[in-house]
Amino acid sequence: MDILNFFQDEIVLSKLILPLGISFFTFQQLSYHFDVYQEKKNRVNFLKYFSFVIFFPQLIAGPIIKIGEFYPKSFKKNKILKNFSIGFTIFIIGLSKKVLIADNLSFYVDPLFESELNSLNATFFEAWLAVISYTFQIYFDFSGYSDMAIGMAKIIGLNFPSNFRSPLKEVSIINFWRSWHITLTRFTTGYIFNPITIYFSKFSYLKKNYFINLFFSILITFFVIGIWHGSGINFIIFGLLHGLFFLINYYYRFLKEKIKFVIIDKIIFIKIIYWFLTFVSIVIAFIFFRSSNLNQSLIIVKTLLEFDQIVFPITLSDNFIKFLYLIGFSEIYFGDLRLLKDFYIFPKLCLCLLITLLMPNSEEITINFEKIFKSNWKYFLGLISGIFLVISIFSIGNSISFLYYQF
Repeated sequence: MDILNFFQDEIVLSKLILPLGISFFTFQQLSYHFDVYQEKKNRVNFLKYFSFVIFFPQLIAGPIIKIGEFYPKSFKKNKILKNFSIGFTIFIIGLSKKVLIADNLSFYVDPLFESELNSLNATFFEAWLAVISYTFQIYFDFSGYSDMAIGMAKIIGLNFPSNFRSPLKEVSIINFWRSWHITLTRFTTGYIFNPITIYFSKFSYLKKNYFINLFFSILITFFVIGIWHGSGINFIIFGLLHGLFFLINYYYRFLKEKIKFVIIDKIIFIKIIYWFLTFVSIVIAFIFFRSSNLNQSLIIVKTLLEFDQIVFPITLSDNFIKFLYLIGFSEIYFGDLRLLKDFYIFPKLCLCLLITLLMPNSEEITINFEKIFKSNWKYFLGLISGIFLVISIFSIGNSISFLYYQF
């Protein structure tokens, strides 16, 4: 049987049933063995290793921790109340992100990515609203899970590393990957990028041509990141796209420093442009991450770029129609919403944007908790946390499974 018949008979890897969260606990165990092999330390007995491997709060979707973070050198027993307060607060923040925000965005995301089943094509606005919604959905879903895992660990005195540091407010792809899934970036940098760069440096040609070395090292690293999430072509494209964005970003930084034009970064308008380009790049890459196949991804990208075929929803007000005429839309086409049930997603996305840009992340809250804990603000924080906990609990019935469970 040749390879073509093998796939035509549907005996493919996608049909295999894999353990839940296999990518996370595989990387976590690899990091332990790499550290023990390279540094000849942090070796633990079987019972401790087994406890490290099966710690359920972060087992399914991270963060990817090291053995030294699970078994710290010392526990501070006199901070039980403080650890519980911080941990429970972070847990409630994560639960609220997941249940109140991420799950509600799925009602706008799923119709677009399931449209091929109904033979419907999204309109220009529907496509943009849906792909932006998915970006916020996966951020609040994944960061929400990480916060819950970090919070539960903090309750019992463990200080797990932060996995998200407000990545959607970053103004470059390089900084995005320093703030998004931080523990994965730490793993791939330490165990993939650095060893590859060192290995390539052994060759005289690549040692002299630093950028060629960097080019291959970054693309291989992001290729692994893509494969880590799934074996389909879409995940490979997702990884390579970010690798390409990363290289463009790196080369742009190099040019600015070479021509001594770094001062441009201090201009507010330029920072806004940086943020916009970074955000759009993230949104486009996530299309391939979410789509079921390559053809669907390309159709959605094509729809996003059809500026000459913009169809406005007929639900728009007369004042907004007049505004469209003023800014240059001489011919305005109206049509029914094909996939979205309503147009109320727009204010919800604005709220998500404000939360990601203005609200402190869980790491910042943890750092400043010492001041809050010693002031009267702790009662206000406790009240707000209690309210969100109750609302989240009553909303769990409408929840769906965590998005990152499948990767």
